[in-house]
Amino acid sequence: MPGTPHEMISMYYLDNGRLKMTHYCSAGNQPTMFAQPQAAQDTIVAKVNFVFDHGTNMADSKVAHMHALELEFRGNDRLVTKWANWSDGKLGHEATFQLERKTWN
Repeated sequence: MPGTPHEMISMYYLDNGRLKMTHYCSAGNQPTMFAQPQAAQDTIVAKVNFVFDHGTNMADSKVAHMHALELEFRGNDRLVTKWANWSDGKLGHEATFQLERKTWN
């Protein structure tokens, strides 16, 4: 939602060899998650699961925040993301986004 009050961004990076991401949320907090190691599944579908590590601008982990993320790569052109928001220390809302690469003629 670029240019709106709900604009957000997530940054992915390596921290001492560990894949992490920080979600800069429109709620004003910044949860940081790390990727859990996973065994390879198959050549068509690959998943990366991120789990909550810590957050900034959060009094504690009960504050509403993005708490988990699953990235599922389906071949070279499709990505399915599943976000889990926590509130009051438990699962609050889940959202799934399906992205597909488009080629331009």
